[in-house]
Amino acid sequence: MKILNSETDHLPLLINKVLLNKAHSKILPLSQTLLKDNILYCLTLLFGLLLLSGCITTAVIDPELAKSSKIFTPEQLREDLKFIDQSIRTVHPEPFARFSSESYQHHYDKVYLELSWPQRRHNFYQLATQLVSKFSDLHTQLKYPSHEYNQFLQQQGQFPLAVLNSSEGLIVVADLQRPTQVPVGAELISINGVAISSILEKFREFVPAETESGQRRMIQVEFARLYWSLFPIENDYQVTYRWKGTQFIKTLKGVVTKSSSSLNATSFYGSMSINDSTALIWMNDFNEDYRVFEQFLENEFKDIEANKKSKLILDLRYNKGGITNNLALLLSYLTDKPVNWASEATLKLSKPFRETNLLLLGDTKNRKYGEYLDWLPVEYLNLWQWEVLFADDGEFLEFEIEPVVSKQQHRFTGDLYVLSNGYCYSACASLMATLKNNHLATIIGES
Repeated sequence: MKILNSETDHLPLLINKVLLNKAHSKILPLSQTLLKDNILYCLTLLFGLLLLSGCITTAVIDPELAKSSKIFTPEQLREDLKFIDQSIRTVHPEPFARFSSESYQHHYDKVYLELSWPQRRHNFYQLATQLVSKFSDLHTQLKYPSHEYNQFLQQQGQFPLAVLNSSEGLIVVADLQRPTQVPVGAELISINGVAISSILEKFREFVPAETESGQRRMIQVEFARLYWSLFPIENDYQVTYRWKGTQFIKTLKGVVTKSSSSLNATSFYGSMSINDSTALIWMNDFNEDYRVFEQFLENEFKDIEANKKSKLILDLRYNKGGITNNLALLLSYLTDKPVNWASEATLKLSKPFRETNLLLLGDTKNRKYGEYLDWLPVEYLNLWQWEVLFADDGEFLEFEIEPVVSKQQHRFTGDLYVLSNGYCYSACASLMATLKNNHLATIIGES
């Protein structure tokens, strides 16, 4: 068994994601993920400035007090809400594709009125997140400042059970306590007196729903953080669960962990031999450095060819997407026919995109890696870059994306099977659609 594990830089992860808009059959690139980063930056920066202006210490503070003690005026809260609105309108390429402008305005006005009195950051987060989640777009999210969650993890500890959010209920798949107290396979009935059905119903208001299965898997993966964000937590968790037809009540302690930052991501890739004829490759994203990802694929497909494997299982469950250059590279190992992961793209110009484009341009020119996407040139003096530099904010650039043409020596020619579930986003979803539309693989799992 081989495992590749490396840290990746956050900025390239965000700016290389794309989202297929089903309603208009266009690719909404780059700027959409910048919105996510922009809103995150807004919430963190503005509240950081407010904390500084209020002379609040950042020393060790009780986690619940840290989450709730600072009071903000209606003017401060509304300024943040206006910033979110401005970002959505100016940066997002097509903000009202799934959430009509009329419905958005109605909900925005409602939140604006709710901010008529002083409130804590936690209250503002809940109101604003409910609004943003209605865009049903995983690239557009509001993230709670990570330093408070990290304080909570270090001092009190997160909810100690990992769960599977299934049609059969919320099922325990791991107890992180030592020693364990809740058996794997137990169905959770309630937490701190609140029914699991009520908890999940509330979570659905705060998690974007590109698809129903995607929302369910996002709630599953983010369960501990969501619970912390939306429910008051005392010192312990009182859990009611059902096991072999009998209900039990246990009091559980939070599991103290190290700091966790949403600004860092780790790529996990690996492989194993199933039998003489079948190999399996798994990957949790497409965010790895291009050169590292290229070497990983070259080694894997060379081994598959050398061992005469006629079947390949590609496990993309819980793959959150990433860099489309890596998507195109993987496709080049799976077929010798020219294929399009996308045929055209529409880009909305904005200040955040220009700034990011300059950073990416310099980074790409310095590193000289990969086969560049045709719509992302690496030289300043060409027509595309002139348009980016001098066109007005809000203008759209439209361009074609050339097909992927394989030049790989160790290309796979056997039967391809792909495992998927609802936690397959962005570039991963584009890959799934490409494989399906070109009849290159048998797709198994959730849509």
